[in-house]
Amino acid sequence: MAYNRAAKLRYQQKHRLSIARRKAVLYARHRRREIRKVQQHYTKHRGRILEQQAHWRRAVKRETLTHYGKNQTLRCCWRNCECSDLDMLTLDHVKNDGADHRREGFSGGAVACSWLKRHGYPKGYQTLCANHQLKKETTRKRREARRTHLWQRKSH
Repeated sequence: MAYNRAAKLRYQQKHRLSIARRKAVLYARHRRREIRKVQQHYTKHRGRILEQQAHWRRAVKRETLTHYGKNQTLRCCWRNCECSDLDMLTLDHVKNDGADHRREGFSGGAVACSWLKRHGYPKGYQTLCANHQLKKETTRKRREARRTHLWQRKSH
């Protein structure tokens, strides 16, 4: 009997819930063996797996930073900045609410880039180089310190 890939795919799509239940039962029954298989596979192919993960992280970072970059290119959004080095570019919260996001469990790196991609690249982010990210934060802190200082002077 010849192997019919299309028929197999149709069967899997039609019966995906029962297949998933069956797999879950088998996994629960043979959990230790399954875990050992995964561990052996990782040990055997560790170098290739790490290489693929690094490639994925770089690709998702490039795609996200390009989307939020100047004119949707891999560039810093700061005026007159020509930085396009992937290692120097970062994702910035336009409204400076990154700390709030991190408190809510929003992590950084490739996981954050992947989350943004899955959610259709929501507004509120921009690509900045590390220098301008630091410049923006320094300026914000100075402005905040000045406001606090002026407020304290008025209350005395």
